[in-house]
Amino acid sequence: MTRWRPLGHIYKTDSYGQCPTPLVMQDRVRVYFSERDVNGKSFIRFVDLELDDPTKIIGGPSDRVLENGKLGSADADGQIPSFAWRQGMSTYLYYSGWTALQSGAYHNSTMLARSGDEGQSFWRMFDGPILDRTPHEPYLAVTPCLVNYGIGHMWYVGGLRWENINGKPEPIYAIHFALLDQDSCAKAPEWVRHGIAIPQAHPFECHSRPWVNRYKRKYRMWYCHRSAIDYRDGLNAYRLGYATSADGWQWKRQDDQMHLPRSDFDTTMQCYPAVFEAQGKVYLLYNGNTFGKHGFGLAVAE
Repeated sequence: MTRWRPLGHIYKTDSYGQCPTPLVMQDRVRVYFSERDVNGKSFIRFVDLELDDPTKIIGGPSDRVLENGKLGSADADGQIPSFAWRQGMSTYLYYSGWTALQSGAYHNSTMLARSGDEGQSFWRMFDGPILDRTPHEPYLAVTPCLVNYGIGHMWYVGGLRWENINGKPEPIYAIHFALLDQDSCAKAPEWVRHGIAIPQAHPFECHSRPWVNRYKRKYRMWYCHRSAIDYRDGLNAYRLGYATSADGWQWKRQDDQMHLPRSDFDTTMQCYPAVFEAQGKVYLLYNGNTFGKHGFGLAVAE
Protein backbone atom coordinates (compact mmCIF):
# COMPACT_ATOMS: atom_id res chain seq x y z
CA MET A 1 0.00 0.00 0.00
CA THR A 2 1.22 3.50 -0.85
CA ARG A 3 0.48 5.69 2.13
CA TRP A 4 0.38 9.42 1.72
CA ARG A 5 1.05 11.87 4.53
CA PRO A 6 -0.84 15.16 4.12
CA LEU A 7 1.38 18.24 4.18
CA GLY A 8 -1.46 20.72 4.27
CA HIS A 9 -3.88 22.85 2.32
CA ILE A 10 -1.05 24.77 0.66
CA TYR A 11 -2.98 26.99 -1.77
CA LYS A 12 -6.12 28.57 -0.32
CA THR A 13 -8.77 30.45 -2.26
CA ASP A 14 -12.53 30.69 -2.65
CA SER A 15 -12.45 31.09 -6.44
CA TYR A 16 -11.13 27.61 -7.32
CA GLY A 17 -7.70 26.08 -7.76
CA GLN A 18 -8.94 23.17 -9.85
CA CYS A 19 -6.81 20.41 -11.39
CA PRO A 20 -3.34 21.36 -10.03
CA THR A 21 -0.85 20.46 -12.78
CA PRO A 22 2.86 20.31 -11.84
CA LEU A 23 5.84 21.29 -13.96
CA VAL A 24 9.13 20.50 -12.19
CA MET A 25 11.76 23.09 -13.13
CA GLN A 26 15.42 23.49 -12.16
CA ASP A 27 14.74 25.81 -9.23
CA ARG A 28 11.03 25.45 -8.48
CA VAL A 29 7.83 23.50 -9.04
CA ARG A 30 5.32 25.42 -11.11
CA VAL A 31 1.70 24.40 -10.55
CA TYR A 32 -0.93 25.40 -13.10
CA PHE A 33 -4.56 25.38 -12.02
CA SER A 34 -7.96 26.62 -13.10
CA GLU A 35 -9.64 29.59 -11.42
CA ARG A 36 -13.10 31.00 -12.15
CA ASP A 37 -14.01 34.63 -12.80
CA VAL A 38 -17.12 36.42 -11.55
CA ASN A 39 -19.09 35.04 -14.51
CA GLY A 40 -18.11 31.46 -13.71
CA LYS A 41 -15.73 31.11 -16.66
CA SER A 42 -12.54 29.23 -15.85
CA PHE A 43 -9.03 30.34 -16.80
CA ILE A 44 -5.50 29.11 -16.11
CA ARG A 45 -2.87 30.65 -13.85
CA PHE A 46 -0.03 29.28 -11.70
CA VAL A 47 1.87 29.47 -8.44
CA ASP A 48 5.52 28.50 -7.88
CA LEU A 49 6.52 26.17 -5.04
CA GLU A 50 9.92 25.82 -3.43
CA LEU A 51 11.79 22.83 -4.85
CA ASP A 52 13.16 21.64 -1.50
CA ASP A 53 9.92 22.27 0.36
CA PRO A 54 6.88 22.37 -1.96
CA THR A 55 4.60 23.41 0.90
CA LYS A 56 6.04 26.92 0.49
CA ILE A 57 4.70 29.22 -2.23
CA ILE A 58 7.52 31.41 -3.57
CA GLY A 59 5.72 33.09 -6.48
CA GLY A 60 2.27 33.93 -7.78
CA PRO A 61 -0.53 33.57 -8.30
CA SER A 62 0.26 34.69 -11.81
CA ASP A 63 -1.89 36.48 -14.34
CA ARG A 64 -3.90 34.21 -16.64
CA VAL A 65 -1.47 32.40 -18.94
CA LEU A 66 -3.83 32.15 -21.91
CA GLU A 67 -6.81 34.22 -22.97
CA ASN A 68 -10.13 32.45 -23.47
CA GLY A 69 -10.96 31.47 -27.02
CA LYS A 70 -13.08 33.40 -29.47
CA LEU A 71 -16.85 33.14 -29.53
CA GLY A 72 -17.84 29.67 -30.68
CA SER A 73 -14.37 28.16 -30.24
CA ALA A 74 -13.59 25.04 -28.20
CA ASP A 75 -12.42 27.00 -25.15
CA ALA A 76 -14.66 30.06 -25.33
CA ASP A 77 -16.26 29.34 -21.95
CA GLY A 78 -13.33 28.03 -19.96
CA GLN A 79 -10.00 26.27 -19.65
CA ILE A 80 -8.69 23.65 -17.21
CA PRO A 81 -5.04 22.50 -17.27
CA SER A 82 -4.22 18.84 -17.60
CA PHE A 83 -0.57 18.10 -18.38
CA ALA A 84 2.58 20.21 -18.84
CA TRP A 85 6.10 19.35 -19.95
CA ARG A 86 9.27 20.99 -21.27
CA GLN A 87 11.08 20.08 -24.46
CA GLY A 88 14.11 22.10 -25.43
CA MET A 89 13.33 25.79 -25.03
CA SER A 90 9.57 25.27 -25.19
CA THR A 91 6.92 24.41 -22.62
CA TYR A 92 3.77 22.61 -23.70
CA LEU A 93 0.42 22.54 -21.96
CA TYR A 94 -2.50 20.24 -22.67
CA TYR A 95 -5.73 21.68 -21.32
CA SER A 96 -9.46 21.10 -21.48
CA GLY A 97 -11.61 23.61 -23.32
CA TRP A 98 -15.22 24.19 -22.25
CA THR A 99 -18.25 25.20 -24.32
CA ALA A 100 -21.65 25.71 -22.71
CA LEU A 101 -24.70 24.23 -24.47
CA GLN A 102 -28.26 25.52 -24.34
CA SER A 103 -29.48 22.08 -23.31
CA GLY A 104 -27.89 22.57 -19.88
CA ALA A 105 -25.11 20.17 -20.76
CA TYR A 106 -21.63 21.20 -21.87
CA HIS A 107 -18.97 20.09 -24.30
CA ASN A 108 -15.29 19.46 -23.49
CA SER A 109 -12.36 18.87 -25.80
CA THR A 110 -8.57 18.90 -25.49
CA MET A 111 -6.43 21.82 -26.65
CA LEU A 112 -2.66 22.21 -26.91
CA ALA A 113 -0.72 25.40 -26.14
CA ARG A 114 2.96 26.31 -26.30
CA SER A 115 5.18 28.72 -24.37
CA GLY A 116 8.55 30.27 -25.18
CA ASP A 117 9.04 32.07 -21.85
CA GLU A 118 9.38 29.09 -19.47
CA GLY A 119 5.65 28.61 -19.08
CA GLN A 120 4.68 32.12 -18.00
CA SER A 121 2.40 32.68 -20.99
CA PHE A 122 1.09 30.44 -23.77
CA TRP A 123 -0.35 30.61 -27.25
CA ARG A 124 -2.59 28.05 -28.94
CA MET A 125 -0.72 25.78 -31.31
CA PHE A 126 -3.96 25.16 -33.19
CA ASP A 127 -7.27 26.98 -33.36
CA GLY A 128 -9.18 23.75 -32.80
CA PRO A 129 -8.88 20.79 -30.42
CA ILE A 130 -6.41 17.94 -30.83
CA LEU A 131 -8.86 15.53 -29.11
CA ASP A 132 -12.57 15.84 -29.71
CA ARG A 133 -15.72 13.88 -30.43
CA THR A 134 -15.50 11.09 -32.99
CA PRO A 135 -18.02 8.70 -34.56
CA HIS A 136 -17.16 6.15 -31.87
CA GLU A 137 -16.66 8.60 -28.96
CA PRO A 138 -19.46 11.11 -29.58
CA TYR A 139 -19.42 13.06 -26.30
CA LEU A 140 -16.13 14.39 -24.94
CA ALA A 141 -12.35 13.74 -24.78
CA VAL A 142 -10.41 15.63 -22.12
CA THR A 143 -7.87 15.67 -19.27
CA PRO A 144 -4.99 13.74 -20.85
CA CYS A 145 -1.82 12.52 -19.19
CA LEU A 146 1.20 11.52 -21.31
CA VAL A 147 4.09 9.10 -20.78
CA ASN A 148 6.97 8.33 -23.20
CA TYR A 149 6.62 11.55 -25.19
CA GLY A 150 8.62 10.25 -28.17
CA ILE A 151 6.44 7.15 -28.54
CA GLY A 152 3.31 8.79 -27.25
CA HIS A 153 1.15 7.02 -24.67
CA MET A 154 -1.91 8.95 -23.56
CA TRP A 155 -4.64 8.31 -21.01
CA TYR A 156 -7.63 10.63 -21.11
CA VAL A 157 -11.25 10.96 -20.03
CA GLY A 158 -13.71 9.87 -22.70
CA GLY A 159 -17.46 10.46 -22.54
CA LEU A 160 -19.75 7.43 -22.60
CA ARG A 161 -23.17 9.10 -22.55
CA TRP A 162 -25.34 11.72 -20.85
CA GLU A 163 -28.09 10.76 -18.41
CA ASN A 164 -31.06 12.77 -17.16
CA ILE A 165 -30.78 12.37 -13.37
CA ASN A 166 -33.30 14.15 -11.15
CA GLY A 167 -34.12 16.52 -14.02
CA LYS A 168 -30.48 17.49 -14.64
CA PRO A 169 -28.18 16.29 -17.46
CA GLU A 170 -25.20 14.41 -16.01
CA PRO A 171 -22.21 13.06 -17.98
CA ILE A 172 -20.94 9.49 -17.65
CA TYR A 173 -17.27 9.07 -18.57
CA ALA A 174 -14.31 6.72 -18.15
CA ILE A 175 -10.54 6.70 -18.65
CA HIS A 176 -9.44 5.74 -22.18
CA PHE A 177 -6.07 4.92 -23.76
CA ALA A 178 -4.51 6.23 -27.00
CA LEU A 179 -1.22 6.00 -28.92
CA LEU A 180 0.35 8.75 -30.97
CA ASP A 181 0.16 8.29 -34.73
CA GLN A 182 3.86 8.61 -35.59
CA ASP A 183 3.11 9.87 -39.10
CA SER A 184 1.33 12.89 -37.61
CA CYS A 185 4.29 14.26 -35.64
CA ALA A 186 5.30 16.79 -38.32
CA LYS A 187 1.84 18.35 -38.30
CA ALA A 188 -0.94 18.43 -35.74
CA PRO A 189 -0.56 15.40 -33.42
CA GLU A 190 -3.16 12.72 -34.03
CA TRP A 191 -3.98 9.94 -31.59
CA VAL A 192 -5.14 6.40 -32.30
CA ARG A 193 -7.71 5.51 -29.66
CA HIS A 194 -7.91 2.08 -28.09
CA GLY A 195 -10.96 2.29 -25.85
CA ILE A 196 -11.58 2.12 -22.12
CA ALA A 197 -8.55 1.48 -19.91
CA ILE A 198 -10.10 1.36 -16.42
CA PRO A 199 -13.24 -0.79 -16.08
CA GLN A 200 -16.29 0.75 -14.42
CA ALA A 201 -17.47 -0.78 -11.16
CA HIS A 202 -21.09 0.00 -12.15
CA PRO A 203 -22.83 1.72 -15.11
CA PHE A 204 -23.06 5.09 -13.35
CA GLU A 205 -19.44 5.26 -12.22
CA CYS A 206 -17.29 8.09 -13.60
CA HIS A 207 -13.47 8.27 -13.66
CA SER A 208 -11.46 11.46 -14.03
CA ARG A 209 -7.96 13.00 -14.05
CA PRO A 210 -5.69 10.01 -14.78
CA TRP A 211 -2.07 10.57 -13.74
CA VAL A 212 0.35 7.89 -14.93
CA ASN A 213 4.04 7.19 -14.44
CA ARG A 214 6.29 4.22 -15.11
CA TYR A 215 8.36 2.75 -12.28
CA LYS A 216 10.36 -0.49 -12.35
CA ARG A 217 8.73 -1.69 -15.59
CA LYS A 218 5.24 -1.15 -14.19
CA TYR A 219 2.76 1.58 -15.01
CA ARG A 220 1.00 3.20 -12.08
CA MET A 221 -2.11 5.34 -12.32
CA TRP A 222 -3.71 7.67 -9.82
CA TYR A 223 -7.18 8.94 -10.66
CA CYS A 224 -10.49 9.84 -9.04
CA HIS A 225 -13.88 8.18 -9.30
CA ARG A 226 -17.47 8.94 -8.33
CA SER A 227 -21.07 8.05 -9.07
CA ALA A 228 -23.27 10.19 -11.28
CA ILE A 229 -25.78 10.33 -8.41
CA ASP A 230 -25.35 12.46 -5.25
CA TYR A 231 -21.75 13.38 -6.02
CA ARG A 232 -21.61 17.13 -5.36
CA ASP A 233 -20.01 16.85 -1.92
CA GLY A 234 -22.54 14.10 -1.27
CA LEU A 235 -22.31 10.45 -0.34
CA ASN A 236 -20.90 9.48 -3.77
CA ALA A 237 -18.45 12.38 -4.18
CA TYR A 238 -15.06 11.91 -5.82
CA ARG A 239 -12.50 9.78 -4.04
CA LEU A 240 -9.00 8.85 -5.10
CA GLY A 241 -8.21 5.58 -6.87
CA TYR A 242 -5.11 3.64 -7.86
CA ALA A 243 -4.36 1.06 -10.57
CA THR A 244 -1.35 -0.78 -11.99
CA SER A 245 -0.51 -2.20 -15.41
CA ALA A 246 2.31 -4.14 -17.03
CA ASP A 247 1.77 -2.63 -20.49
CA GLY A 248 -0.34 0.51 -20.01
CA TRP A 249 -3.29 -1.08 -21.84
CA GLN A 250 -4.75 -3.52 -19.32
CA TRP A 251 -5.17 -2.18 -15.79
CA LYS A 252 -5.88 -3.75 -12.42
CA ARG A 253 -7.78 -1.53 -10.02
CA GLN A 254 -6.32 -1.42 -6.51
CA ASP A 255 -8.34 1.41 -5.00
CA ASP A 256 -8.01 -0.09 -1.52
CA GLN A 257 -4.28 0.63 -1.67
CA MET A 258 -4.84 4.37 -2.06
CA HIS A 259 -4.80 5.86 1.43
CA LEU A 260 -4.80 9.61 2.07
CA PRO A 261 -6.08 10.86 5.46
CA ARG A 262 -8.64 13.65 5.23
CA SER A 263 -8.37 17.14 6.69
CA ASP A 264 -10.61 20.20 6.97
CA PHE A 265 -10.66 21.12 3.26
CA ASP A 266 -11.34 17.60 1.89
CA THR A 267 -13.90 16.21 4.31
CA THR A 268 -16.38 15.18 1.61
CA MET A 269 -14.27 14.99 -1.57
CA GLN A 270 -10.74 14.15 -2.77
CA CYS A 271 -10.14 14.56 -6.50
CA TYR A 272 -7.93 15.47 -9.48
CA PRO A 273 -4.61 13.93 -8.33
CA ALA A 274 -1.22 14.74 -9.89
CA VAL A 275 2.05 13.13 -8.80
CA PHE A 276 5.55 14.57 -9.17
CA GLU A 277 9.07 13.92 -7.87
CA ALA A 278 11.35 16.61 -6.44
CA GLN A 279 14.66 16.23 -4.60
CA GLY A 280 14.19 12.47 -4.24
CA LYS A 281 10.69 12.65 -2.74
CA VAL A 282 7.36 11.82 -4.36
CA TYR A 283 4.49 14.27 -3.86
CA LEU A 284 0.77 14.28 -4.57
CA LEU A 285 -1.23 17.39 -5.48
CA TYR A 286 -4.99 17.10 -5.15
CA ASN A 287 -8.24 19.01 -4.75
CA GLY A 288 -10.75 18.77 -1.94
CA ASN A 289 -14.38 19.71 -1.41
CA THR A 290 -16.50 21.23 -4.18
CA PHE A 291 -14.12 20.20 -6.98
CA GLY A 292 -11.28 22.42 -5.77
CA LYS A 293 -13.24 25.58 -4.94
CA HIS A 294 -10.97 26.24 -1.96
CA GLY A 295 -7.62 25.48 -3.62
CA PHE A 296 -5.39 22.41 -3.42
CA GLY A 297 -3.45 20.33 -0.97
CA LEU A 298 -0.14 18.46 -0.99
CA ALA A 299 0.89 15.07 0.39
CA VAL A 300 4.15 13.12 0.42
CA ALA A 301 4.59 9.38 -0.14
CA GLU A 302 5.78 7.34 2.83
